[in-house]
Amino acid sequence: MLDMSDYTDVDETNESPPESDSDSGQGSDDGEEDSEPTEVPMVVDVPQDEVAHARKYLLDKEICVDPVYNRIICLVCRSIVPMAHIHAHAMKHTQGKNRSLPASRKIPPKADLEEQLQKLNAHHPHPILPGPTPPIEGLRTITGFKCAVVDCPNAAMVFGSQDKVRRHAAAVHPDYGPRKRPFSVEVTAVLALSKSIGIGKEPESYQAAQSGQRRNIIFARTDWDRLLDGVNLRILRATAFPGNEKTEPHFHSMTNIAREYYHQIMKQISDLGVLTRRYIRSANPSEELHQIPFSQPQERSTVDKNADFIAYFLVFLLRHIISPMEKFTVSLHPTTVNHLVTLQDMLEAPDHSSADVIPCFHDCVWSILSLCSKQFEECETRDPFSPFLIAYHLVDDHGTYASVTQFPHNIARAQWGFRATACWEILCLKPSNENKGHFCYQKYIAPFIHDGGQTTFTVLRQYMKLFSALAKKHAGFARFNWNSEKTVLSIDGFSLQLKSFYESIPTSLDDLKVLISRLFRQCSYDDILAHIDKRLDPDHKRASQWFRDRPLENALKYSIFEEPENGLQKFQSRLLDHLCQDKHMFEYIQGHVKTALWGWFSILDEITSLLFCMISITWGGGVRGTECEDMKFANNREGERSMFIISNQVTFVPRYDKNRNIHGGGRLTAHSPSFAVSRLLLLILGVAYPAAAHLAPWCGFDKAAAENYLSYVFVRSGRVMEGQDFSKSLNAFTFQTFGLAMGLRDWRQVMCTIMVNIAHIDFGLPDDEDHELKDIHATFGHNEQTASDHYALQMNDALPQFSHTAIASDQRVCMRWHACIGQIHPSLAKIYMQNDTDHPGEDLSVVFDRLVSPLSKKLSATLEAAVLEMGNRFSERLDDHAEAFGSALISRVIQSLGVPLQTTPNSSVITVHPQLLSRLAPLLPHDLPPKFTCPEQAELVQSCLTRKHVLAILPTGSGKSLAFFGVAQLLPEKLFVVVAPLTALVEDLARRLASTTISGGIYPSVDSANDRLILVAAHLAATEKFRCWANAIHDRLERIFIDEAHHIYTSDFRDCFKLFDILTSLQKPITFLSATIFPSSVDTLCARMKIPRSLLHEIRAPPNHVNVKYSVEHVKDRGDIVERIRAVMQTVIPFMHDDERGLIYCTTVADVIQVSQMLDIPYYISKVVVDPMENAKTKQERMQVWREGKNAKDRWMVATMCFGQGIDFDKVRCVIHHQVRNLMNFVQEVGRAGRDGRLAFSYVFWSREPSLERDEFGHVLDGDNTGVMGMRRFLITRACRLLEFACVDGIAHSCASIAPTPLCDNCSAAALDLGLTEAPEHTDVASYSGNFHFSIYFINSIIVRTQDPCKAIGSSTIG
Repeated sequence: MLDMSDYTDVDETNESPPESDSDSGQGSDDGEEDSEPTEVPMVVDVPQDEVAHARKYLLDKEICVDPVYNRIICLVCRSIVPMAHIHAHAMKHTQGKNRSLPASRKIPPKADLEEQLQKLNAHHPHPILPGPTPPIEGLRTITGFKCAVVDCPNAAMVFGSQDKVRRHAAAVHPDYGPRKRPFSVEVTAVLALSKSIGIGKEPESYQAAQSGQRRNIIFARTDWDRLLDGVNLRILRATAFPGNEKTEPHFHSMTNIAREYYHQIMKQISDLGVLTRRYIRSANPSEELHQIPFSQPQERSTVDKNADFIAYFLVFLLRHIISPMEKFTVSLHPTTVNHLVTLQDMLEAPDHSSADVIPCFHDCVWSILSLCSKQFEECETRDPFSPFLIAYHLVDDHGTYASVTQFPHNIARAQWGFRATACWEILCLKPSNENKGHFCYQKYIAPFIHDGGQTTFTVLRQYMKLFSALAKKHAGFARFNWNSEKTVLSIDGFSLQLKSFYESIPTSLDDLKVLISRLFRQCSYDDILAHIDKRLDPDHKRASQWFRDRPLENALKYSIFEEPENGLQKFQSRLLDHLCQDKHMFEYIQGHVKTALWGWFSILDEITSLLFCMISITWGGGVRGTECEDMKFANNREGERSMFIISNQVTFVPRYDKNRNIHGGGRLTAHSPSFAVSRLLLLILGVAYPAAAHLAPWCGFDKAAAENYLSYVFVRSGRVMEGQDFSKSLNAFTFQTFGLAMGLRDWRQVMCTIMVNIAHIDFGLPDDEDHELKDIHATFGHNEQTASDHYALQMNDALPQFSHTAIASDQRVCMRWHACIGQIHPSLAKIYMQNDTDHPGEDLSVVFDRLVSPLSKKLSATLEAAVLEMGNRFSERLDDHAEAFGSALISRVIQSLGVPLQTTPNSSVITVHPQLLSRLAPLLPHDLPPKFTCPEQAELVQSCLTRKHVLAILPTGSGKSLAFFGVAQLLPEKLFVVVAPLTALVEDLARRLASTTISGGIYPSVDSANDRLILVAAHLAATEKFRCWANAIHDRLERIFIDEAHHIYTSDFRDCFKLFDILTSLQKPITFLSATIFPSSVDTLCARMKIPRSLLHEIRAPPNHVNVKYSVEHVKDRGDIVERIRAVMQTVIPFMHDDERGLIYCTTVADVIQVSQMLDIPYYISKVVVDPMENAKTKQERMQVWREGKNAKDRWMVATMCFGQGIDFDKVRCVIHHQVRNLMNFVQEVGRAGRDGRLAFSYVFWSREPSLERDEFGHVLDGDNTGVMGMRRFLITRACRLLEFACVDGIAHSCASIAPTPLCDNCSAAALDLGLTEAPEHTDVASYSGNFHFSIYFINSIIVRTQDPCKAIGSSTIG
């Protein structure tokens, strides 16, 4: 309905439509109702509560009474009904149409209905004036019409129909014919209600989506929309951008301060050592050090953009300090707030200098990096940079976000700025630290700019990884789209017809010729063009007339115009001489040169801009502003030229690469404009530019500006054109020509897509040997992958034939393009028409033969060698498969005969060479005479000399490492890789490797050509980078060893182990080493590594140590365990020698720290301190102190399972466990004890049984790969504890059966308390499978019978 406060004239009229029924009210078109009874009852004064009840009562019956006119309105037909007729009307229109109404909706008797109507004074209606009226709620409205005749006396009158307007016009405006009588339709107020409640109008405050599916990808991954809930986005967006120069000059000047600050840093950055800058650039130096040091960006503009971004950030923080926003909090450390406020005060000072402000600016940025607010420490999303990222990337005031692809670029700007600030901080700290830059970095800087602690930079790194991954997966729409006939290119909805593109080239050339004619001012130049045309003719039959150019000539001022044989020097002064004769060119008015000379330079500027546009269209490649800025046609003091004549084609060879500062130089690419453009270009450069150089001083240009015309290609008004100038020129050209302004980037992409889709020049992914196709990509300054991602690529068979040299290849691309746009030289037109046919001419056949012939012999030799190598490898693999197939076949036959068959792994007998031990003697200096620890160790070393995959399960301390040290000794010409799961293990292996004569090291700091043994941490081995490295040395690589291989399927919390099948893809034999891979887990291992079980050769030895005495004690109160450990230590320590050690293992880090504090002994965990480098150093120091054991306290260590796996120390005398997790870890940890063969002790104190592994939903995982149930049985059994090792190896023996094994605590008790006939029975394994079994236990000659042996024994077990 219409709100009268918003309209001066009434839009609508209330209408009561005529009723055909006798009981309905009648209304006129203009809203006037039929006459009412003359006798009007008295107005009734009714209490308000009764009035409200009456209104609700009537609304239930679809009736309402207008409070202004007291008129009764039927809400069904939306018309006015007299009170006398309302009952009959309602019975027909409301109840009559729906017989199944509820009781509250049914029409009451007439008397009851009128009683309620009288309470609302419906019996006393007010008259409604004729004509338009304000809207009446509930009444139907109609559209009104007004007379549109100028100066109409009834202009304000609104008519109910068009016919009434026409009758009015005929009566009042007879001069207007029937067809000329204008009238206007007033907009109806149907949308008034929706407008009043804000339909289509976005709320001022952001409202987060309640459904997860409605959230955009950024909000879904960051939950930023929760932080924006209830925030006024219009105000928030305004805080993320610099202030207006007039209203906020201090904020506006922040960008200038930031630029000056970072440019100062770049000037002094070389004062820092290369190593320090490499560390600064590396994300995590402890894992991999970046090869390229942190340095100044290639372009000065990049520094400015990065500085501006940091300035915007500080302005954002200041605005939120000054005026905090409701529901949007920015958390800062108090020190940071003080620095920012000081910075603002200094900027507001009218006489502030940048020298004073810059140190304060630095303090602000560094404090943001190095100081964390309390809120940030409690919640990661409360860092100061996240709110700025949120505000900066808002596109509008309604919560629309920028594309996810923009985030990585802006985060990279911030990272660069913060790293530069870190460099400045080091430079400030150096004088007070003996000028030791790297020391300052390690002590003061490293914790704040690398992954590790909760810092602003760490949050940035996480966002960079997140948004880079999202951007890589982001599926956006193509900006450039072709119609099905490829005749129209759509650019952001704008249609560019290919026909108009082709037609624009000759039209623009004509415009260029007209401008040149005006420039020469009737000076003849036809003979100059004729000379150029003759010398530029590409016909090889006229090669003797071609222009001569010496590309390697670096003499100052050398160019093709200075080459005497080219005959261009005689033309250089013609235009200058002609202009000097023109008196109007040099007339002065009031001391200034007349506008004629300035007009001449403006024409030359137009020619230069248009020449650039024509070159960019015809030179067959992308154009970048930065590469064109340095384009020279003659050598000068600033560098060599980049315009040549090669193969008689004007060729530009820009030396630009956007990664030049990284790679050390740009790749050369060749671009050749069309002949029609080249001839005019030579005319301007050779004749007009020399004249401009001498005329420039007359216009006030200085010497440097005048000399620019003598060497640079693109010069306007004495100034070398820059990137922004090129963009402006292209914008003006494309807007005038096509109707759409396009800058450098857009134009480059347009050119690329036309060349790919129309000229059929391929930008697809080439083969490694397809160097010519890579040359095509280089013409656009991008790689093959970029082309694949962006430019609607074609197949390689569309690629025209190219010559074998890079420049010739690039020129062939250009010629192909010239032919496509109709700008090919007439002499070449016939040749290129032949090349486009299905039957290439004789010239291409000759070229093809010349290219292929030299390669044929080399290709044949390479193929022959590859086939031979493939045959050898296939033969070896076939032997393996045949052996496995034979074993499986025999098993099937025996089973079919009904003969009981014992399940055995694929463990065919390996014959150990008689001289193997003697060859390994240098690696066994402590054994005199040398000997293997067990037969399985010898078989393990021998198996590594085959091509088989090997699984070796040998007890800890049995010398599994001899496998990889041994083969590296036996096969010095080969390379072996050892993958270890823990950094501590890698370092221990490196220490042992250093004690041998075997060359090797830790990846990636290795010598692939000479090293024999490479040690790799697990998190690096599962990377694509390592796979590429291994493929590169595939011929030398002989075998891969994976130590502690049980981690592959038990350490699911480390993603790297899930990717270990990447090692299988290298197609090299793998040896898996472990002490605790259960027989039931081998299938899981094979599945993870994608190796068939039949191809895995198993070598397995019993896991238990015969010299270890096992003791177990159940401690009911967990808090008493430490005291029991203290008691054991006090008992054991007096008997330990100085060179013997003790270990205490805990299952959690919290327990480790608690036990360490209570017993006052060192501890060892994976992360001792937060800083990665300091952590590695601290752990190494603690291990070294433990090894040296200078005092009694240092001979013990409290640790988690990360200490000890694979670490070889032979004199651990005692291992104590504070709780246990599973049998796999227990066997590994106990395996540290007694490696010297002497008696050792294992004590286990437990208060709770180990828990089975569960998934995220709490369900028990299938398969007990870690031996939790076996550990339970080990703890609660009353029989020999060694028997519970059966699940590890399949077979086990009791203590007493293996002399001289020390008896475990159970066997010792049995020897004292029981007779020979009362030895404790081994627990039936089946009783733990979940079914009910009855087992009998003999405890102190008392028989205990139970359905749950775990509970019965667990409650009564004593140590």
